[in-house]
Amino acid sequence: MTNRQLCIATYNIFHGQFVLDDVGIIGRELADLGADVVGLQEVDVKTARVGGMDTLRLIAEAGGYPYDAFAPAMELGGGEYGTAILSRYPILSHEVIPLAADGLEPRAVGHALIDLGGTRLDFFNTHLSVEEREARLCQILALRELTAPCERVLLTGDFNTEVLADFDALAPMKTVNPRIYPSYYPGKLAIDHIFYTEGFVPTDREMPQLPHSDHYPILARFAF
Repeated sequence: MTNRQLCIATYNIFHGQFVLDDVGIIGRELADLGADVVGLQEVDVKTARVGGMDTLRLIAEAGGYPYDAFAPAMELGGGEYGTAILSRYPILSHEVIPLAADGLEPRAVGHALIDLGGTRLDFFNTHLSVEEREARLCQILALRELTAPCERVLLTGDFNTEVLADFDALAPMKTVNPRIYPSYYPGKLAIDHIFYTEGFVPTDREMPQLPHSDHYPILARFAF
C-alpha cells in the first residue's frame, strides 16, 4: 500500500427533486467536499418529472467531473431512471448488470473499471429493492458473486436495509458506516453504505447534512 488518498461518496439524490431549478448544486457540493469518485442513486435522465433534463450531465459538468457513467434500471416518463458514477479518474469501462427483482421495481448495478493512476479499481454502485427483504438478500448474493473475482473493490449504494446481518454474504468486505449515520430521515438506522476490500484503509468518514435530498451523502477517505 502507498500513501495515496482517495475520497469516496455515496448519495441518493431523490432524482434532484429538491433542486430542479439548479441540479448542478449537487455536483458543486460534491466537488467542494473533495469527493473523487461518487456513487449516485435515484438519477433521472431526460424523464418528464425532471422536465426532460439530463441531470447526470448537469451534475457532472457543475462538479467538474470529467468522467461519468449511467446505469439505467428502468424506463420512466420518456427517459430513464437508475444509478450513476462520477469520477475524477478515467473510467476505462462500464457495464450495467440487471439484478433480479421478482416482479418488483427493476434494479441494476453499475460496474466501472477505474484507473487510479496505475492502480485498478473495480467500483460498483447500486440501489437495492425497498419492497421485500428476500429480494434484497438475493441481490446482495448477486453483488457478492460480481465482486468476488475483483482484487480491489469499492461498493457504494442505497441498500434499503437497516439490518447489518443482511450483509454477511459480502464478507470479507467491510462497511465504513456500521449504523453510525442515520443518512435517511431522523430516527432511522443507516441504509446508505460504502463497502471496501483489503487494500483500502479508511482514514476518515463523515455525513455532511446537505438539504438537497431526503438522504444525506456519506463520505469516506481511504489510504491505498
